Amino acid sequence: MTSHDSVASSGYRSLIIDCLRHGECEGARGLRGQQDVELTCDGRAAMHASGARLPKPDRLLSSPLTRCRSVAVELAEQWGLECRIDDDLMEMHFGEWEGRSLRELADREPEALAAFWRDPARAAPPGGEPLDAFETRVERAWQHCLAAPVQHQLIVTHGGVIKTWLAKALKMETRQAMHLHRLEVAHSGVMRLRVELLPGEAPLAQLLFLGVPGASMTLPSLNSY
Repeated sequence: MTSHDSVASSGYRSLIIDCLRHGECEGARGLRGQQDVELTCDGRAAMHASGARLPKPDRLLSSPLTRCRSVAVELAEQWGLECRIDDDLMEMHFGEWEGRSLRELADREPEALAAFWRDPARAAPPGGEPLDAFETRVERAWQHCLAAPVQHQLIVTHGGVIKTWLAKALKMETRQAMHLHRLEVAHSGVMRLRVELLPGEAPLAQLLFLGVPGASMTLPSLNSY
């Protein structure tokens, strides 16, 4: 029995999860949340450029919002794949804050904004989605990714989803919302995680890339452990 056979028989799996954030959107910058806005022409082109630098995945999922889904469907067609839509991949719903900038909120509602950063579970935006609800559905989407019987997945989604997954992978504190502010995921940027799965053990995630790819991103070896 080879070492690879021994690892496979132990139930060990290694997978790559690529996350592509949507491109620049039409309209003023702000907390778009679940507003269904269109991409700009430059935003669409930048997403396609990033997608072209990724290898064909085994599985492709997307948020249902137009700024993600429109390009995800086109990439899937180019690769001859099905584009699976998952509502759990939507951005956080910011309620009455949707469409407003952090600068405006800091000027007009500084106490409410500070309370959100400090304790979003208890101080959600007015009419917005509590952090607990957001994290629950984002975690559900993550577990579905880990359970999929494939090695390489591409997830087309939003900054808040990607930041939450990255914060969890890096063991950051997420009970406060500051990770959503401190982590930067550029429009059309890619986060690549390698995840090691062994029965009875917690998944071990390793950040391999975070940024806008400037060259082709080949898959690393999945049998290095």
